[in-house]
Amino acid sequence: MAADIVKSWQADIVDTPSTTVPTKIAILRGGESITLKSLAGAADAHFLGPDNRVSSARGFKLFGRESATLEIPESFGKNNVVEIWAIPTVAGDDVSFFKLINVEPLTAASP
Repeated sequence: MAADIVKSWQADIVDTPSTTVPTKIAILRGGESITLKSLAGAADAHFLGPDNRVSSARGFKLFGRESATLEIPESFGKNNVVEIWAIPTVAGDDVSFFKLINVEPLTAASP
């Protein structure tokens, strides 16, 4: 029988101050998920990608008020990571996120 996983969450608003230098938003591991939202006040869009080479030509476009969810399967493993980077079309626009994270597997000794 597989061990149950204790989940927790974190949420934050990340400033993306530059239109030329991407900002790392979060890191995901197996079994984790994240919902990202370009804030309603965003002047245009954000581009999301897996590394610091994200750009308007190489990214997932997320307009203000839009959200996107990414889920990583447990089988991906907790030692493998997926990074999420963003670059705005207007400097200073923010990205918010809500991330469901794995904490520790429950064992027979866990309360």
